[in-house]
Amino acid sequence: MNRREFLTTLLAGAALGERAWAQAAERSPTERVPLGQTGLKASRVGLGTGMRGWMRQSNHTRMGKEAFTALVRHAYDRGINLFDTADLYGTHGFLRDALKGIPRDQVVIQTKIWWQPKGLPEQVTDAKQAVERFRQELGTDYL
Repeated sequence: MNRREFLTTLLAGAALGERAWAQAAERSPTERVPLGQTGLKASRVGLGTGMRGWMRQSNHTRMGKEAFTALVRHAYDRGINLFDTADLYGTHGFLRDALKGIPRDQVVIQTKIWWQPKGLPEQVTDAKQAVERFRQELGTDYL
C-alpha cells in the first residue's frame, strides 16, 4: 500500500466513524429499544446494582435501603426502566422495595445466578430453585 492509498483508506474510515458517532449521539440513553423478540422494551442504559458485589452484599446494599430507593427512583423518573441485579449482590429485596408502586410492566428486571464455588454461602446453586427464590425476593411473577 502506498502513501496515497493509505491516506484514502484512513480518511474513508474516519468519515464512517464520524457518521456513526453522530448517529449514536442522536440516540437517547433512555430511548426504549426492543429486547430481542421478547416483546419487551428496555432503556438503552440500565441501572446496575452490584458495584463491588459479593456474598450478597454490594456498595448498593451498604448505602442502605433509603439511599438505594432514592437512586432507583431517580433513575426511573429520568427514563431508565432496565434494572440489573443478582443473587451475589444481595439487592433483590432492595430492588423490590424500591420499585413498589411502579407497575410491573413498566420495568425490565434482569438477574443472574452465581454458579461457581465461593461467592455464596451455598455449596451448589440449583437453578430452578434459585429462580423461584429470586421471584419471591423480587416480589414478581416473572423475570
